[in-house]
Amino acid sequence: MFRLLFRGIDRRKPCEILDAGSGRTSLSLILRMFPMGRVDAVVYPGDLRKINSIKAAVPAGRYGLIERDLCLGRMERHYDIAVAHLLLGEAAKFGNPFALLLDAVLALHIKQLVIIDFLEDPDVDFDVVLRHAQAHGYTVAHDCTIKRSEPFSGKRFVGWHYRGLLFALQE
Repeated sequence: MFRLLFRGIDRRKPCEILDAGSGRTSLSLILRMFPMGRVDAVVYPGDLRKINSIKAAVPAGRYGLIERDLCLGRMERHYDIAVAHLLLGEAAKFGNPFALLLDAVLALHIKQLVIIDFLEDPDVDFDVVLRHAQAHGYTVAHDCTIKRSEPFSGKRFVGWHYRGLLFALQE
């Protein structure tokens, strides 16, 4: 999915990346795909499930770990790319409405945004994602859906498909 969404982007150039709602999987993939990238890995404050797994599985070096609720105040740093990998479906888990978290991510200072979530997740409305992204000045550069080899069993759904969107900020 990441390779499909980032096709056409020169991944060898230095860049600033925000991994919104980071986890060991997304952070590892981003670091591998962008060897010259510097990543801010943002996790919800106190989410030890993600913090500990990142610290245990991802060698320190090219990333900074930031504990922050993205819905509380705007981040002022500018990024070339932001990745929200399975973030939006977890909004309610931390007490935030889906649309509020989506708008907080869209309000970041970023040139390109990747959103990946389960197509089957009832908490993720991709029509709302597309409308809100357009309202924030983004256009869809890539839109793809892939099927998993095995289903993901969540508490409220079974996920067979990832949908990924790459948005570009209109200049």
